[in-house]
Amino acid sequence: MNILGILNDVLGQSGFLQKASFFGTQDPDDIQMINIANRTAYEIYNFYTWSALRKSFEITMNGYTVVDLETGDRNTVPYYFYALPADFKSGVSDSAWEKDGSRTVDFSTPERDWYMYKFAAFSDGGILRARIHAGLKSAPDAGNPAGTGFVEVHDPQIGETFMFEYITSGPIIPENTAESPRDRFEADTDTWLLDDQLLTLGIQYQWALTKVLPQKDEWKDNYYNKMNEAISRDVPAQTIGGFPNSDWLTRRSPYYPLYRK
Repeated sequence: MNILGILNDVLGQSGFLQKASFFGTQDPDDIQMINIANRTAYEIYNFYTWSALRKSFEITMNGYTVVDLETGDRNTVPYYFYALPADFKSGVSDSAWEKDGSRTVDFSTPERDWYMYKFAAFSDGGILRARIHAGLKSAPDAGNPAGTGFVEVHDPQIGETFMFEYITSGPIIPENTAESPRDRFEADTDTWLLDDQLLTLGIQYQWALTKVLPQKDEWKDNYYNKMNEAISRDVPAQTIGGFPNSDWLTRRSPYYPLYRK
């Protein structure tokens, strides 16, 4: 459902007249509804790391050629900085691995450990170290100078690739899907990537709070209860119960405790 339908749902459920459009008008109520919608979207978006917002990205380490002016020798030097995806908001913990699965990536390496590996002779050799500079607009020794942030890699090996998951900064999808997702509603036809009903309830509560409607407290409780329900649906738990563990059909080898004679 687009934002026009969601905002009209809020008005319709509250006994107010629905509208043909909210964007592009000078009506103070329309402007207020748009701002409430964007505020609520921001709150839901940042409340939890929703699975629908997760994406995968990979970085292949490469380099450039340096020519020694005295000897004419040509050496390949690795880049240390690599651009993050344009819609990067934050990395997903423990998700980074080399593409061939040979070793994990410490992403993002804590500051104290980073400088120890960078300036000391110590190295465990088994983990690739990297850290995020999400706000960096340009970087020296960058494999790709364009980006909204960069990953700095310690001791990069040219040709190796590592992958990680991240949270996108664009939960709002324009009607023209060729455009980049964004973090604010800008047109009646924009759609919400997450739960439409949760956004409707959130806008309804925030709107009632602004208008000092008597139902605001009940709508607030309902909104946050539905927020918790949405989180529980997003990450299902293991089933408790079912067949007893003693049933041979539920066992995998070895079928008996190894300490039994």
